[in-house]
Amino acid sequence: MDIATGAEIALTDYCDNANRSGGQPEALYAESLTIGTDATLNLNGLHLYVGGVMIVPGAYGAGEVVDSPVYLAGDMNCDGHVDGDDVQPFVLALFDPDAYVAQYGGCDLCAGDLDADGDCDIDDAVPFANALLVK
Repeated sequence: MDIATGAEIALTDYCDNANRSGGQPEALYAESLTIGTDATLNLNGLHLYVGGVMIVPGAYGAGEVVDSPVYLAGDMNCDGHVDGDDVQPFVLALFDPDAYVAQYGGCDLCAGDLDADGDCDIDDAVPFANALLVK
């Protein structure tokens, strides 16, 4: 796996294949890894093994490995999908952001900012509805 100079790459697990033991994050296995100058690989909570060795956050080659959550726009309940289950949390975020944070504290309110103007407000309703329709 080669990550180009200046690139920002994040690992994402689109399918829980039920191979987790004891709730452990899923893993990606690679024979080799090269990270270019000023490039970043975000593990996003997953495990990465290169040549059988688990990679941990820190400097790697000319770049860096980090482990920070990546939020999917519109995924208001943090289950990794944008679907009907996100409607109630989205509405809660619009009308009572404090209650949203209290109920979904591990989620990012910014996931509701679908028009990318810096806040989750009524202007995000149409882009949110569109996100629900795109599969």
